[in-house]
Amino acid sequence: MFTLLGGPDNRDLLWLAAALRRRREPVEIVLPEEILEDARLTYRIDRAGVSSALRLRDGRWLGVDLPNLVINRLTELPVRAAGSGIDTAYLGEEWRAALAAWLRTLRCPVLNPPRAASLGGPVISIPAWRAIARAHGMACHPWANDGMTGAVDPIDILVVGDACLDASHTASPALRAQLCQMSRFVGAPLLGASFDRDGEWAFIGATVSPPLEEGQALVDAIVQLSKERQKGS
Repeated sequence: MFTLLGGPDNRDLLWLAAALRRRREPVEIVLPEEILEDARLTYRIDRAGVSSALRLRDGRWLGVDLPNLVINRLTELPVRAAGSGIDTAYLGEEWRAALAAWLRTLRCPVLNPPRAASLGGPVISIPAWRAIARAHGMACHPWANDGMTGAVDPIDILVVGDACLDASHTASPALRAQLCQMSRFVGAPLLGASFDRDGEWAFIGATVSPPLEEGQALVDAIVQLSKERQKGS
C-alpha cells in the first residue's frame, strides 16, 4: 500500500496516485482533515522499540505493517480555533509534534520525514543549500547580490532514495553520487536539485518538495524503493 499525505489541491499527489493506480498498485490519499478529525493516534514504547498506529475516522489503520511507503506532502495543519489565538497555536503545535512522532516511528520509507520545525522535511535556505552542496564536492557559481545565478537553461535532477533521476541523461556518475550523499545528509530521501550546465555543472539550489510529475522513471523508482523495503523486512 502506498499512502500519500497532502491536501486535495496537491496536483503532484493526484498525478502520482493516478500513475500508481495505472500500474495496479494499491494507493490512497490521506487528507490533513482526516488525520485531525475523529482520528485516534497511539504509541507504544517497550523493550522491542517504538511503534505507533493511526486510526482514521473511517476505520482505516495506518500502523506498523502498513503502508509500504509514504509520500509526505503535509505542510500546515487545518487546526480548528480553540478559544484564544494562543490556545489555537498551542493546539496546532501539539498536533504537529504528534504527527511528526508518528511519521518518525513508521517502519517504512517516508518521503520525506518531518523535522521539528516542519512536517514536510528540512527547511534550508539557498545559501545553506549552496554550502552543503560545496561540502559534498559540487561546484557553485559566485554568489550574486540578488542571489540569482543567471542560469539560462537549468536542468533538474530528482533523488528518490538511492536512485538519481536525470531526464537529460547527461549528469556524471560522480555528480549523481554526490546528490545521493547530500540527500542522506539532510535527511530527505526525496530531493530535487537544479544545476546550470553551461560549461562546468554548477549547483543552483535544491528543494525537499520537488514536482512529482516526472514520468515513468519516478514511478518506477518509488515502486522499487517499496519493494526493497519489503525484501528487507
